[in-house]
Amino acid sequence: MLADNFLDTAHFPFVHAGTIGAGEDTVVAPYRVTQDDDGFVVQMEQRVANPEDPKVATGEHPLVQRRWSTYVYRPPFMLRLRLDYPDAGMINTIQFCLQPEDEGSTRIYTRLLRDDLGGDAARMAEAARFEQAVLDEDLALQERFDLDGLPLIGDPPRGDPLRGDDADPAEEVSIRADAAGVALRRVLASLVDRATRLPTSGSGQPSDGRDRPRTTARRTEFRRTTIR
Repeated sequence: MLADNFLDTAHFPFVHAGTIGAGEDTVVAPYRVTQDDDGFVVQMEQRVANPEDPKVATGEHPLVQRRWSTYVYRPPFMLRLRLDYPDAGMINTIQFCLQPEDEGSTRIYTRLLRDDLGGDAARMAEAARFEQAVLDEDLALQERFDLDGLPLIGDPPRGDPLRGDDADPAEEVSIRADAAGVALRRVLASLVDRATRLPTSGSGQPSDGRDRPRTTARRTEFRRTTIR
């Protein structure tokens, strides 16, 4: 569910109003999901608050600025977001690696890559604190969900995992802003499908599906580890 949240582009002005979402447009512009090996890439241009730009405090730059966002997903549990702020001349890259520990616990590893801090220890510590505040907002939202996990989409597709030609759309209706989350679930469904086609231990024969993993990610306790 956290991976789905990370890829969601519509929640910023609502969930992150205290950090990165101030002043952001509540309308999500059309964007495309492009298959890249087993995962995918999403690129979009947005207008968002950039309180980490030092020139915002001096009035030289506006708070709300252009941002070019590039999301990269690598199955099953690696996500990377590159944020280019052309007005501020800065690039901020955030990498999430999610490590399931058991059915009810996942550890989160966060890596920040910045080109605007100049090796300043105090600014690096503040950047890590700010990113943790953003993550805390996401985790607070996760705790409010009364869900047993993230449902995957229909039967896993046999071809392009982003098209989902064989998926059953009858159980839900998605909107334009959901495109990245839908792609995530189709890729995970395809991964589960491939895993169930492997020979079972010691049998040398493909699985008949009775040992198929459940296609729902269970509700999870998140443990946080920040790498600076």
